[in-house]
Amino acid sequence: MAEYKVTRVSEQPPKEYHNEKYNSTTYYIKVQVEGWEKPIEVGKKSPDAIKVGDILYGTIESTRRATDKFKSEPKPFGGGFNNGPKPQRDDSHIRAQWAIGQAMTHFAHKEEVGLDKVEKLAGALFLMVDRVKTTAPEKSEKGKYDADMEFVKELGEEINPVEDRPLDVAEIPF
Repeated sequence: MAEYKVTRVSEQPPKEYHNEKYNSTTYYIKVQVEGWEKPIEVGKKSPDAIKVGDILYGTIESTRRATDKFKSEPKPFGGGFNNGPKPQRDDSHIRAQWAIGQAMTHFAHKEEVGLDKVEKLAGALFLMVDRVKTTAPEKSEKGKYDADMEFVKELGEEINPVEDRPLDVAEIPF
């Protein structure tokens, strides 16, 4: 496998091949690459998928026609076929689930607690993750964080720290 830098893309519209079996269309785009004298045809799912400067990974097969054939291969080291930027990961839903679970666990022993209290505590815990992680929350979140922390302080009487005492093994049911 080799890598080839695209130096020119044909201005002619690409050839279309419609596959009835898989209900898909492949566009064969003519390009010129560095280090290869003849133009090559590259099959892509979009007619404008290749731009000058792109790097193609694969092998070129010589043909007797005016263009040679390009066979794509994955990028080395697990890069796959996609040359575009990867989307940024969003873990906010995981943090939200964790915060809700912690809030529900805190109020589990209380008999009459509304969801509004659970939601407020979960919101404060959710924002606390960012604050602890970055130590400098954005100004827009700082006000909300401080307001939610006031609620947490109000809960101070309800939050009982675990008593630090030696463990009596006889108390543990077996």
